[in-house]
Amino acid sequence: MLRAWALNDLFTENTDEIAKGIILTTVGGNLGSKDAVTSNLKAKRASALGSLTWRVNCALALGSDSAGIARVKPLPTIKVHAHENELKSIVADLDGEALAFAYVHEGLLVGIFGGKVDGMKEKKDEDEQEEVEEEAEEGVQERWSNLEWKAAAMADHLRTELRDFKMPTGLD
Repeated sequence: MLRAWALNDLFTENTDEIAKGIILTTVGGNLGSKDAVTSNLKAKRASALGSLTWRVNCALALGSDSAGIARVKPLPTIKVHAHENELKSIVADLDGEALAFAYVHEGLLVGIFGGKVDGMKEKKDEDEQEEVEEEAEEGVQERWSNLEWKAAAMADHLRTELRDFKMPTGLD
């Protein structure tokens, strides 16, 4: 069982200049927990739109877009990290704020808010990704990487803590 209050404490302790807020959500968009600073409305919006953006990018990474889901543009995606046809993390723009998601375990995602997205541009496809990264200033690139690293580190920690957790059916 997930203890939302314990996750709330963990997330609140780990907010800093890189991670302005942290949420835990399912791939289906159900909000599991959030830090004490992030508003409920912001957390719910990030959970819903972030999980949809995750599913769109997952379909693209796997090459399984038979339903045409890639035409849906819930959030502009800035950076995608996939390895061996498995989506690991994404960085997206939620109302001018950077939002990084990393896969945790059993259909759970951790999302981290990272402040303003000055200089971010939407990633169109792999060919344009190099142009986008070249155009973005060095400090912005470093911020994206730090945010992505922080999301991956939190996902690793949660993966260890939740290794015995099994997602109830119907929630993913």
